[in-house]
Amino acid sequence: MMFYDNKCYKELADRLCVKYALRDSQVKAMLSSEDAKACLDYCNRMKTAMKDRLKPVTEVEGEIKLVSSKIINFFRVENVIFQGKNGECIPINVYSPLDDSKKYPAVVVSVGHWREGKRLEVNQRLCQHLCAEGMVVAIYDPMYQGERNPYTDQMLERMFPGVSEDIQMVNLHMQSGNACYLLGDNLGEFFLWDSMRVVDYLLTRNDVDPERIAATGQSGGGTQSVYLAACDDRVTCYSPIQSITKERLTITGSGIGDCEQSMMGISEDDGFDYPDMLWGAYPAQCMINAARKDFFGIEGVYEVNDELATLYNLLGKNRFHTRYSNGEHWLDEEARNIECDFLCNALLGRDSEKDESDFVLLSEDELKCFTDCETRVSQKFALRNRLDNIKLLRPKDDSKARSELIKLIEKSRESRGNCETHFATRDSNKLIVVLTGRSLWDKFSNNVDDTLFVMPMGAEEGIEKQRNKIAGYDVVTGIFYEAVVLGEGYASSIAAQVIDAVEKAESERKHSHITLVAEGAMTTAALLVGAVTRINKTVLIDPIQSLESLFTDEMHNISEAAMEPGLMKIADIPELKKLNMSVEYTTVQNSILV
Repeated sequence: MMFYDNKCYKELADRLCVKYALRDSQVKAMLSSEDAKACLDYCNRMKTAMKDRLKPVTEVEGEIKLVSSKIINFFRVENVIFQGKNGECIPINVYSPLDDSKKYPAVVVSVGHWREGKRLEVNQRLCQHLCAEGMVVAIYDPMYQGERNPYTDQMLERMFPGVSEDIQMVNLHMQSGNACYLLGDNLGEFFLWDSMRVVDYLLTRNDVDPERIAATGQSGGGTQSVYLAACDDRVTCYSPIQSITKERLTITGSGIGDCEQSMMGISEDDGFDYPDMLWGAYPAQCMINAARKDFFGIEGVYEVNDELATLYNLLGKNRFHTRYSNGEHWLDEEARNIECDFLCNALLGRDSEKDESDFVLLSEDELKCFTDCETRVSQKFALRNRLDNIKLLRPKDDSKARSELIKLIEKSRESRGNCETHFATRDSNKLIVVLTGRSLWDKFSNNVDDTLFVMPMGAEEGIEKQRNKIAGYDVVTGIFYEAVVLGEGYASSIAAQVIDAVEKAESERKHSHITLVAEGAMTTAALLVGAVTRINKTVLIDPIQSLESLFTDEMHNISEAAMEPGLMKIADIPELKKLNMSVEYTTVQNSILV
């Protein structure tokens, strides 16, 4: 994927890159001045920024259920379920040495976007190798992976045709992440909740040394390991594998990153970048485990290493370094050996002494924790529960709701970018504003009334995604996530552009009646405009009926252009409709009748 070629995406990416450049210059000056206090203050600010968005919960009531235990060669594997009081279930495989009379260091292993999750062979190999060295290793399945994936192969192919299994997992996380954004939350919060509960469980074990807790993981699992180290002081060392670079290399290449990595408003002020996560995790001991042929740009890894090594040395904690494997984005043997060497030195004070010669590939049944019922409970239950609670708190007064919607639109004005418009005047006192794809513009070209054609930033892409029922991470997703990290919205930025275009047209000629016509993914933006301005009638072509379907329909597909972070705290589509003067529905076939 190369999104940077898209004009709309590039506009937002360039704004972010300006912020990253300013951040880099400030950090460089701070490190060059050798101001230890300023550096510590910066570490604390980054930690606070992450905690504010990831909302770590340190005390959770839950039940630990040992499903099964089996001795295999040199280790014991236990299948465990952590079940929270609200029904959230985490399936955990625990690899432990056979002599349980000792206290061992423990490692939390978070998994990347691989469908098999914790049972993926390379994950099993890493866990068994660490266990052979003398560590208790706990690996778990995150949302939608491994045992927490409720979809069949056929369902996944229908939802995301023609993409690889790892990208299917990214897309599943994206769907839940988008639902989180609508609630004003971040998906990373749920990933962090899971990993912190694994730490909770480890500390209940008699064979775990509470002073030696580590975190690691590859790809998305690497991001989770940093989150855990930054937000949970019980973790004393961590090692993100193939997950760290400089954000400018990511957004100008394959995309801004996955939704759990794109926290709302995180780059709004100071241009928060990948290395800032590591600043937030200071003083935990850290090793970046990077791959030279990874799509996480290696040049960025060099920059991050130089920056963080300088920080640790300056503050007298010479416990940061980077090691490089020669492979690609995969937890291969070289990357695994690098990881084992680091954790052995950090937790045991020695080099690695073992290898993978005694490795045993365990079957899905041997690592299974859940029953089918527990699998269902573990899915979007928490999101639906949050939605129900949020709906109770929505504004009951129309004026209050409009006030909140105006705030959303005003905050996103900066991201409105360029807006393509065409104003056809026909000496009419009525105005029709057309917000739909160019393929339908000709349907309105012979209107007798004045007609304003508006194509805001990213609208064409968003309409096409919804019209063709395209699911998955694409340029529309990228635009949405860029706006998210800037603290702005997608639907609200489109609404701001439409409002500006209408105001300009009205400055040239006043109209007694204004009709706004919008299609599909533009439903949300059109209703936002109609709720806060003098739009006499809003006509929706093949509209989205409700954003709540994202929480209730497992086969959901809503373009990000129709979404707005935090909108569900104020209103869904039906509530927005009520705030408009008049709303009519039609179809593509009948839209010429408007």
